[in-house]
Amino acid sequence: MVFAGEASWRWRMMLPSTDRSYEFVWRQAARWIAGSSPDPVTIDVPADAEAGETRVIDVEVRDAVFAPVGDAVVDAHLTGPDGQTRSFRVHRSGDASGRYSADVLVDQDGLYRLDAEAKHGDTSLGSATRWMYVGGVAREFVDPRLNEPWLRRVARASGGRYVRPADASRVVGWLRDRTPEQAAPESRDLWHEPWAFVLIAMLLSAEWITRRHWGLR
Repeated sequence: MVFAGEASWRWRMMLPSTDRSYEFVWRQAARWIAGSSPDPVTIDVPADAEAGETRVIDVEVRDAVFAPVGDAVVDAHLTGPDGQTRSFRVHRSGDASGRYSADVLVDQDGLYRLDAEAKHGDTSLGSATRWMYVGGVAREFVDPRLNEPWLRRVARASGGRYVRPADASRVVGWLRDRTPEQAAPESRDLWHEPWAFVLIAMLLSAEWITRRHWGLR
């Protein structure tokens, strides 16, 4: 936040004594700039989970003075869209970082609820609840930026060529210069094709219906 004025006191001096808008503006500005204190237990979930995947759930634990707790015991439970609740193992991510993680399998689409409670000995440090929606994000739209290395690998594996937009005008020439592959001719008996049998049956049926309609035998 940048306040370019240098005489904001004049604003306050020109207001009536009962007008508290000056104090209100600066109080709200200080509150907006200041960061909120973290919760004792926080859960971080992936935003692009899909059914059938095993994803990492992160839990961070702090004590009463918001210092990381590296030797806490974290009990975590996962409730799936079908209402079934199961526990999952949470292990420390570092010696004293206060971060814990777990590998969780999400086997169906829908809304999941994660509950975690941290204890230090017999003392409860706090608990947290977090919701996670599975199957709500298409994988192809998670990172839609251009991935040239991947496109080049696909082109190389398929026998094609990766072309930048600036070289699009050269594509026609490349296609004309490409030597067509000489494939060996393949012989096929039309009588073995299902559509040939269906065509013959339709023609015979049409002939029989026409003859009956005209009174022929």
